[in-house]
Amino acid sequence: MPRRQMLTGVAQYIQEHEPWAVYLKPEQVSKAMSDWLQNWDGDGIIAAIHEHNSDLFAELRIPVVDIAGAIPGIKVPLVHANDSAIGKTGAEHLADRGFTNFAFCVRPDAYWSQQRREGFVAALDRRGMSCRVYEIVPLPDAGGPFGWQRQQEALVKWIRELPKPVGVMTSTDLMGQQFLEACMRAGIRVPEEVAVIAADDDKPICNVCTPIEEHGIFPAQFRIFCAQHMGRTAQVLTR
Repeated sequence: MPRRQMLTGVAQYIQEHEPWAVYLKPEQVSKAMSDWLQNWDGDGIIAAIHEHNSDLFAELRIPVVDIAGAIPGIKVPLVHANDSAIGKTGAEHLADRGFTNFAFCVRPDAYWSQQRREGFVAALDRRGMSCRVYEIVPLPDAGGPFGWQRQQEALVKWIRELPKPVGVMTSTDLMGQQFLEACMRAGIRVPEEVAVIAADDDKPICNVCTPIEEHGIFPAQFRIFCAQHMGRTAQVLTR
């Protein structure tokens, strides 16, 4: 999982540079945790910031680095992949392979997923091409397997209606697996009729890789930078 790989990157940085006392909170921040953080005398926080906890992290007076990229415009330094470039790379890869039909599967509730879709669509538009977009909404836990089955049936119907052959990109590897499962249910041949690429780092799927472990190393480095430059304007770090 990406978050686990990010933690591996943080651990690697600690081993190579300096000993840290690390408090790991794998789940979301509770109200009690929020009150505690306001008075915590720590040196820095590496966090996956989402809508429900964004105000808390923006108000803290210690260095905070976001690794989620889920909220546009939040005033916290971000270490994250260039999601628009990920979509652009996927589109160019499929177009260079001779495809003329394209589709993209997006999570409409996730900003980073929207950015990947926009990069994909814009890259095709520059070539005079267009694509179909399918929105896959995360299921609530209460939905169980029945909700998943209905979601898959809708995806199967959409896949059958796509012009073939078609090059498809999904926002994540997990979504790619879901798409491949739907192709199998639909009796669609992969990759002869539908070629699928995804983003992240799952080797069995043709993917646009993101260096997840480095997403852990860079925030660790940036935490040091922030601690040494509190009150100064943050710089954009590129690699």
